[in-house]
This record gives sequence, C-alpha cells and structure tokens, in this order.
Amino acid sequence: MRSMLVVAFGMIVVVSLAPQDVKAEAQGDDLVRMSKLSISAFECSVVATDKKEDARLFEVGLAAGRKFLDGMNRLEPAERQKVEREVALIWLNKDSPSKDFVLGEVYQFVRERVFHELDYYQNEGGELAILNENKGRMFLQKNCSLIQ
Repeated sequence: MRSMLVVAFGMIVVVSLAPQDVKAEAQGDDLVRMSKLSISAFECSVVATDKKEDARLFEVGLAAGRKFLDGMNRLEPAERQKVEREVALIWLNKDSPSKDFVLGEVYQFVRERVFHELDYYQNEGGELAILNENKGRMFLQKNCSLIQ
C-alpha cells in the first residue's frame, strides 16, 4: 500500500510540474515573437512614406519591445538563455535602467541598417523621390501593412 502511495505521489508531482515547463516554453516563444515583432515594426516605421503609418509602426515596435524586455526580466536564468539563443544579438547585453533607452538603441541600430540597405548614405546627394520610391518598395517587400 505504501509503495502505491509513493507511486501515486510521484505521478502527481510529475503531472503538476509538466504544465510549468509547457508554460515556460510558451512564454519563451512569445518573447521571441515579441522581439521579432519589435524589430520588424521598427524597420517598417523607417521605410513608411506616410507619417501616420510611420508613427503607428513605431508605437507597435515600442510596445512589443517593452513586453519583450519586461518578460526577459521575469525569466529564470535557464529560460533566459534559451530565449537569448533565438533573438537578434542587438537585444543582448543591453544593461540600462530604462527600457525606453534600450529600445532607442535598438531603433537606432535598425534605422541605420535599413538606411544602408537603401544606399541612403552613398546617395546622400540623391533625389528624395528616388529614396521614397525605394522606401515604398521595401515597405511592400517586408509586408509592413500586415503588422498590427
């Protein structure tokens, strides 16, 4: 009888621990998604030719980035390492008391990378119409209108 109780208790412990692992994994997946959403929204904000769309996408990126950073601060070290393996390097080693400061650094990095893709720096004397055309093309290629 005692051995049956030990087995039953062991099964209860295993069953009660399993949802935590699933929950932690789902939380990690959600954080990876938030990091990607933030970066994509920032990229799309940079290439948006409409000021309202630029502002909307920037706010989406900011909100997703805040959720990502908040979630990362709540993870256990082992869970944090799993998530860090799947997110862009620009998120890592950002020690700052302010989430918005970190997000500003991420936005600036993304902005500069997009400008390099657009050859903005090589064509500084170029026409604004060509730059906007290239931004519009990139906006379509990145499916920016789908970001909510």
